[in-house]
Amino acid sequence: MWRAVIQALLMLVILVSSSTYAADRYWVGASGAAWNTTDSWSTSSGGSNGASVPGTSDTAIFDSGDTDNCTLTAAVSVTAINMKSGYTGTVDAAGNNITTSSTVDVTVRF
Repeated sequence: MWRAVIQALLMLVILVSSSTYAADRYWVGASGAAWNTTDSWSTSSGGSNGASVPGTSDTAIFDSGDTDNCTLTAAVSVTAINMKSGYTGTVDAAGNNITTSSTVDVTVRF
């Protein structure tokens, strides 16, 4: 009985530790910086760089925390892209594909 309980708990720990969790990533790159480098992303608006590059379960957010341009150097696949009011830069796909599994939100204020 205890052996089955321990095995079940171990399986649960393995499943939980290998799960991919969705995260918000905020653009903080220098003007024209590459999308796919950790120097360009933060875990908070205008925060320190070094966060992971947005992946398939993440949301890439462009806001007033950094208004510099972004350039893709490879294809990108994320859950969503959110371009908020206050972001005045551009995102240049440079011939690369941008794939989202959810939404692309662009907030424009006139």
